[in-house]
This record gives sequence, structure tokens and C-alpha cells, in this order.
Amino acid sequence: MTKLHRPLLLAGIANLAAVVPVLLAMFIDDRLIMGINPWIKPSKFLVSVGVYLITFAWMVPRVQGHDRAKGIIAWGVIVAMVSENVAIVMQAARGTTSHFNVKTPFDGMVFSMMGIMIAINTLLVAWLLVLFLRSPSPMPRALLSGVRLGLLLFLIGGAQGGMMISRRGHAVGVHDGGAGLPYVNWSVEGGDLRTAHFVGLHALQVLPILGFALSRKRHHAGVTAVRIVALLWGLAFASLLWMAVSGMPLIRI
Repeated sequence: MTKLHRPLLLAGIANLAAVVPVLLAMFIDDRLIMGINPWIKPSKFLVSVGVYLITFAWMVPRVQGHDRAKGIIAWGVIVAMVSENVAIVMQAARGTTSHFNVKTPFDGMVFSMMGIMIAINTLLVAWLLVLFLRSPSPMPRALLSGVRLGLLLFLIGGAQGGMMISRRGHAVGVHDGGAGLPYVNWSVEGGDLRTAHFVGLHALQVLPILGFALSRKRHHAGVTAVRIVALLWGLAFASLLWMAVSGMPLIRI
């Protein structure tokens, strides 16, 4: 059986399992926050973080040696991301927003804590990338390239999230909370920084999966294909970011 980091795996499964009561709450709770059901955001973050933690449960054991560093990274990521989701669920239950919320001292403290957790997570991801770059690995080169480039694009996508924090919102040219696409709620009236953010973050899954699929190709062919797709993925990220900053929605309705 493929070696997985058990605490990360269990934390990921717990986040995915928590989606069930949150979806039930979505159908029971008829309140609206900024025009949408308060439980939509927690459901999205629980799925995203669950997949992220399971991805890390596979990645962390792939580094050769560095047991202490891997332990710090794994437990740091668990604490950071679980804390983030606890805050999001708590604020939904309170009937208020979690991100960019400084309406009260308590809300401001929650948002600041979330920012600190994300900063810690980002540093830990960067640390893992350094380990993958410096440590020898028995993985096929195409897969290793997918992991390295996936981590790099994840960091770029995460850094772009800082733009949303500095703007105190994700919409450009319109107010947050306007008309959006079903479930994801990306704006259909103006720019939305979340589209590029989404694409950047999920390179973490797409590129390693591609690398695995190409692992049996000739050494240079597989690595080259992964690098080309990573470049195209990065261009897609940049294009979506340009559209958002220019006030253009992904889809205008």
C-alpha cells in the first residue's frame, strides 16, 4: 500500500466528512449572508481543505529523510488549516462573514487569526518545496517535476490571495456579494480574484497527477510534457488574474 501520512490523511477525511452536516444545515437554515446561504462557504472550504490535506498526506512521505522537518510541516499544516475551517464554520453559525470582516473587535481578531494561519501554511508549503528540490527522490522524474511545479504554482496562487486581503474583498469593479455563478459564486458582473486563486491552488493536484500518468513515458518526454502543461497552467492563472484586475468576469450573465 502506498505510504501516507496518517494524521494528515485523517484530518483530510474529517474535513470531507464535516461537509455532510454543513450541507444539511444549508437546507435547514434560510438565512442569507451577502445574498447567499451562510453554509455555502464552509462547504467549499471543507472540501478544498480536505483534498489539500489528503494531497499532503501523500506528498510529505515522498521526501527522503528529514523526519523532524516533515513532522513540523505535517502538524503545522493540520493546525493551520483546521483552525481556518473552524473559524469559517463558527462565523457562518454566528450569521456573519469570516473573510475581510472587521466589523467588531472579535470579528477582526478572527480574521487576523485566519491570516496568521494562512501565512504559516504558506511558509510550510515553501519549506516542503525546498525539501523536494534539495533531497534525492526515488520518484520518476515526471512525477517529481509535477510535484515541484505543483507546489510552486500553489505558492503563487496563494500569494495572489494577498491581493484580496489588501483590497478587503475579492470583487473588482463591483461589490462583494453580487450576482455570481452557482455555488462558487464567482462574480458574473465584474472581476473576481477568486478565479485565478482557484486555478493557482489546484495545480497542486493536477500537475502531480499528470506527472504520475506520464511516469512510464520516456524520461525526457514525460518531464517535458509536465513542464509544458505547468507553463500553460501558469499562463491560464495569469490570464484569469488579468481579467479579474481589469474588472472582467469569467462568464458574464
